[in-house]
Amino acid sequence: MKLALQLRDRSVQGRCLCLFADIHRNRHDYERALPRYEAALNITIEIGDRLGQIYVLYGMAKNMVLTKQFRQALEYNEKALELAETIGNRLLGLRVEWQLEQLYNTLGQYEDGKKYSNAYKQGLNDLGLMCSICNQSIGETQAELEPLHCWHLFHAHCLESYSCVSKGCPACRRTLVKPVFV
Repeated sequence: MKLALQLRDRSVQGRCLCLFADIHRNRHDYERALPRYEAALNITIEIGDRLGQIYVLYGMAKNMVLTKQFRQALEYNEKALELAETIGNRLLGLRVEWQLEQLYNTLGQYEDGKKYSNAYKQGLNDLGLMCSICNQSIGETQAELEPLHCWHLFHAHCLESYSCVSKGCPACRRTLVKPVFV
């Protein structure tokens, strides 16, 4: 941060402030986190860093959830999702959709939660982040992943129970063993 201030690098200053706020939030010091998030948001808006704004808004929303300010968390998440869609960052959009689903369900607004749940699942499918053997999202739990020669990823334990030799890749059905010609 000191070097960013000396060099007047506003982008790095904003990122540092966001990281400092994340550290405070992770230490359960929510009151100190919020002003740092706000300062980071002001800098990212000032310089037009929309990706930085998404990260800051996402962090602010997490901070609001931890302080039980759910309505404010919804507002920050919806702004972050709008920005993620504007710049086409589907992966960050997925994170925000998942958090929105959890928030709406916490508030008892299950129809809104279902909307974001469906969007989240569709996004996982669109990005190919689902194990097509067990139909669970990849990365949701700690599980070893196994890439095949066609570059599709699966849970290692799912591949153990699936016969790739006879059926090929579970996603594209490509034969995984090259035939030997005599």
